[in-house]
Amino acid sequence: MWCATLTELDKTRRKYVNDLCSRFAEDYLRQLANFNAKEKCGKKIRLGDVVVIHDDNTKRLMWKVGVVKELIPSKEGLIRSVILKTPHGNLINRAIQSFHPLELREDQDEDLETAGQEL
Repeated sequence: MWCATLTELDKTRRKYVNDLCSRFAEDYLRQLANFNAKEKCGKKIRLGDVVVIHDDNTKRLMWKVGVVKELIPSKEGLIRSVILKTPHGNLINRAIQSFHPLELREDQDEDLETAGQEL
């Protein structure tokens, strides 16, 4: 009967976690940028969208996450930038080219009330 030590189990666990993180960065985040590029013309940014904020100075896996809090239209009426709320509560202004929408939305009170009325 084979008996693993705690250090061997920890090494194995770390290997699996590192593999998962690298696969996430390679597969999901890279495909997310390609998906958003293809859908750019039809995809609309909405309030409450969860986004990954692009940062050239950090690795893709370490990019910050934010939630769209305000849409800022240009003089032509097109949305060119937004106000994002970071997990630390900071509000930042970013151009729409500098973030990638995730397939998530922040729960909003209006959505919850509507769902409750349908029941």
